[in-house]
Formats: sequence, C-alpha cells, structure tokens
Amino acid sequence: MASRGGIPLGNQRRADYGRGTHRIDTPEFLLSPQAMAEHLRRTLTSPEYQPPLLPSIALQLMELTRQPQVRLSDVRQLLERDSMLAARVLKLVQSALYSRGAPVRSLDEAISLLGLRTLGELFLQTVLSTRVFRADGYEAAMTDLMRHSTVAAHAARNACRLTAIPDEYAFLCGLLHDVGMAAGLLIFASPSRVGERQPAPPAFEEVASALEVVHEEASGILAEAWQLHPEVRLVLALHHRLQHGSHIHPLAAVICLADWAASEAGARFGSESSFDRAERAARHLGFSSATLQGLVEHAREIVALA
Repeated sequence: MASRGGIPLGNQRRADYGRGTHRIDTPEFLLSPQAMAEHLRRTLTSPEYQPPLLPSIALQLMELTRQPQVRLSDVRQLLERDSMLAARVLKLVQSALYSRGAPVRSLDEAISLLGLRTLGELFLQTVLSTRVFRADGYEAAMTDLMRHSTVAAHAARNACRLTAIPDEYAFLCGLLHDVGMAAGLLIFASPSRVGERQPAPPAFEEVASALEVVHEEASGILAEAWQLHPEVRLVLALHHRLQHGSHIHPLAAVICLADWAASEAGARFGSESSFDRAERAARHLGFSSATLQGLVEHAREIVALA
C-alpha cells in the first residue's frame, strides 16, 4: 500500500476532520417537551385527525346493556357478529379475576354468570387491548397503560360503592381515563409525512412529559369522537382538573382517586398520578386516610389477579 511518512494513504484524514457539521433530520416537534405537546394538540384538533376507532359492536353493546328491557338473545346475536372478539372475552371470563370456578363454554353462560353490564365492560376492555392500545415501538408502554387502566376501572367502581355516587359509568371512565395517552403514542408512532421512511419513534421516556400535559384533553377528544355518553366525555376531559365550573365533579374525583390507587398498588403508568390531586379528591368525597388505604389494598388484589 502506498504511504507517505510511514502513514498509509488509505488512512489519510482531511485537515478539517472532527471540526465539520452534520445535519440531523430531527422534526422540530421532537426538540423539546413543549414542542411535542404543541404537536399533539395541533394533530388532535386538526380536521384531518383520524382517531383510533372503536368497533361498532362495542358501542352498540354498551348502549344495549344499559336499556331497562333487553332480550338476552339480542345481546348474544350482537356478540356473535365478531367471533374473534367473543372468543377473547370468553378467555378473559376464565381468568382469576372473573372465574367462579366452573368453566364457561358459551356466551349464554357468560351472560348468566357475569350479567350484561359486566360482560359489556369486558368486551370494551378486550377491544381496547387488542385494537386501540397498540402502537409500533410502544408495545411495552401500551401494555403498562392497559394494565393501569384496567386496575383503575375496578378501583373506580369500588370507590363509587363507598359513596352515594351511582357507579353506572365508573368502570367505563376508569378504563378510558388515560385513553388520551394511547392516542398520543399512536401519533408519535405514525409517519410524519406519507411516503417517507419512518425511523423508530422517540423513546417513551422522551415523550412522557408531553403526554402527561395533553392526555386529559386528548381523552375528551376521543370520547367526543366515539360519541360516548355526555357524562363520560365530561369526566374524561377533567379527571385531573376535577373542576367543572365552580364545582368539583364527583365522578371525576372518583376517577382521580382510582388513578392514584392503581399507581400505588403497583400498576403505575408514567408519573402522571398525583397524591396532591388524590388528596383533594378524597377531601371532596369525605374519604379518610383509612378509606384511601382500603382503596389501595383493593387495587393490589386486582393487580394480583389481573
């Protein structure tokens, strides 16, 4: 090999080696948590935004199971329209959280064992875990989010039963309270421009603070897009702020406590739950320290079974 002064020519370096510049094609919205939060807001409020869809079967089932007069055959026929979803629900019915000891072989048996409303909640839980809480690059985060939301749903229903607040929408609100987090992760996982090669999305730790800032309003936007009950939309949109006008919304206070209890019980997602907010909610609901501890203990039981 040719050399000059004992140094192979193939290894020669330019005089400006190490002092040049390199262009990094990082989108501007990833340069700071504030920019990420604004990117999420712009996307969520854009006329072109397409939120993740809930299958119509889940929405119809929630509506059907809340009717005072409903035939079991109508419910079964609705559920049988999506055989894969029905099979997943039957598998969930066999889990330690819902099992009553005897195997459940059919939807009729599941309806008889759990009741219509609980079965509807299980269908929604299954829909979320298989068709909404999924984003390439954020598999672990989505799994943790689904676990947190499930525990919060059970904790919310338990908290309602310690008050005079009707628990009709408690489980649903607990299950969906952080769906805005899922929406945000889906946005970060999506290509910024159609046709471009999409790099790996930013790490969850990099986007977490932006998600925490925006997820409450994002949950409200999804609830609106899914045309959920107005009470549910309201609660999802203020489950941290709590305040509706000059008053604290009682079910929002319940969801705030359930969020905190799920985190304390070992089903934490990020760092968005706050004891200060939970304490404020507890004061409004008249819960003592012992009651709060009982909520956490119940949530731990759910974590162990889920």
